[in-house]
Amino acid sequence: MAKEGELLARLSSLEARFQALEDEQAIRSLLVRYGFNADLGRLDAYLANWVDDCEYEQGVGRVLRGKPELATIMAPDGGAHKRHLENRSQHMIANVVVQVMGDTAWAEGYSFVLYRSEGGYQIWSCACNQWDFRREAGGWKIARRRRRAIGDDGSGGDVIHRYLADQGEAGEIDVG
Repeated sequence: MAKEGELLARLSSLEARFQALEDEQAIRSLLVRYGFNADLGRLDAYLANWVDDCEYEQGVGRVLRGKPELATIMAPDGGAHKRHLENRSQHMIANVVVQVMGDTAWAEGYSFVLYRSEGGYQIWSCACNQWDFRREAGGWKIARRRRRAIGDDGSGGDVIHRYLADQGEAGEIDVG
């Protein structure tokens, strides 16, 4: 009987670990879809990656709340993505640390946007990001993104430290 109990415990542990890996991969795929849809100007597909009550903090004092406000950056009538980036850009998410906690998760990492201008390829932005995710009926969605351009006030580790403080945590992020 003890061996059966041990096997059930091991199986349960393996299932939980496998689910965590699946969740992490789903979140990484979500970030890739986010970038592809932004690059292509696919507004509906882009918005489908976000929860309805989303928040996108583009920088200090620049916050978009909810999908209607978020849609303005890719709006067909002149949003920044439509004017400057659509079909000329490549979003890249790099060095991402993902932490899943049941039906919520967060990630930290860098983002880069390259775009093609008349003079060749340029860097549009380099930023440190903190993302919050929520599992909904359709899978993982972006609940909040905090973005700080590298070199701006509050860039880099300040975003990470503020997030940890908001969560009531102290210390370093465990990446191992």
